[in-house]
Amino acid sequence: MESGAIIVLIGGSGVGKDTLAKHFVDKNFKKITLGDAVKKEVYPNIPGGEKYLDKLGQENRAWKNEARDGIILHAEMAKVKNGPFYWINKTDLINVLDKRKDKVGNIIVTDCRRIEEIHWFLSHRNRIKVPIYFVHVFVDGLIDSDYKTNQAIEYCYNNKIFSAKVESVIGKPEELANAANDILKAIKK
Repeated sequence: MESGAIIVLIGGSGVGKDTLAKHFVDKNFKKITLGDAVKKEVYPNIPGGEKYLDKLGQENRAWKNEARDGIILHAEMAKVKNGPFYWINKTDLINVLDKRKDKVGNIIVTDCRRIEEIHWFLSHRNRIKVPIYFVHVFVDGLIDSDYKTNQAIEYCYNNKIFSAKVESVIGKPEELANAANDILKAIKK
């Protein structure tokens, strides 16, 4: 991993993507959350959302679940109006890649939940010049209520895009630390 790697975490709501990502951040990965751009734009317009603007990723789960349908609707409408990569363009992902050029370093991306976002990464492989690993994070028996997330997961399985899958056990975050170490060992091979 001397030149770097990009690990893209794909999974439903509440499966531990951010918890897993923290273990990579602890190992000097830069974290980019695709969902943060959506939240920054939507939260000021949702009752209770303004208090989470400075605490992205620390939202109350019950509040977030209640607001989720509105957040998804806004996100999808913005893409209809502004193009399929609107939310990727609003993150600092492109800046990070442009600044680092051949020395991308290690990046962990969370909240990749759409087929067009997966296509973006696949179509930029030559530009990025480092390996991209797609990882499915899931909780056994938990199905996301957002059908487009499920479509993206199915698409990755059908097209053999996933490099690894991580089963998250609610209440046992230490297992995600082991999963992060296993992924890093596999990448180094």
